[in-house]
Amino acid sequence: MSFPPEHYRRLIPADAAITTWQAPDGWTMRRFDWPAGTGGEIDARTARGSILFQTGRGDIFEKYLEAFARWHDAGWSVSALDWRGQGGSGRMSPDRHVGHIDHFETYIADLAAFWPEWQANTPGPHVLMGHSMGGHLALRGMAERAAKPDAAVLIAPMLGLHSPLGARLGERLARIVGG
Repeated sequence: MSFPPEHYRRLIPADAAITTWQAPDGWTMRRFDWPAGTGGEIDARTARGSILFQTGRGDIFEKYLEAFARWHDAGWSVSALDWRGQGGSGRMSPDRHVGHIDHFETYIADLAAFWPEWQANTPGPHVLMGHSMGGHLALRGMAERAAKPDAAVLIAPMLGLHSPLGARLGERLARIVGG
């Protein structure tokens, strides 16, 4: 499969939609939706399913548009939701450069409210994918039953793994091994 050069740029595809979703408490969050069967050879009958991609801390979904284009060209519907206080979903602090959240439970509550609506309006199977903080929240969301995907992909999930050697010795060894 060859990819047109425009897929290697960070441009919002003409057939994708950037809209908002409102959490139950009224917080407005920015979302991206690019349905399968638009702008290519895949049609809705041959779509592979839907991916909900969750970004890392301080990320914006635009950072991942090139990957989204590859998945879309392969027949996937692709969606993303900027976390509350992150990306284009506004800030909880007066400083627009600071991402902030009261408790991670708030993120999980947002995922629990968004997931069933998204799942009902997109073709299955449904894949939950997350990078860094998004990977942590995807895993936690599944563990807490906020989302029940058919599959999940966690990319460098933000996990607080504890080494039996302790954090400081583990860091030193990682530096030595990593060069």
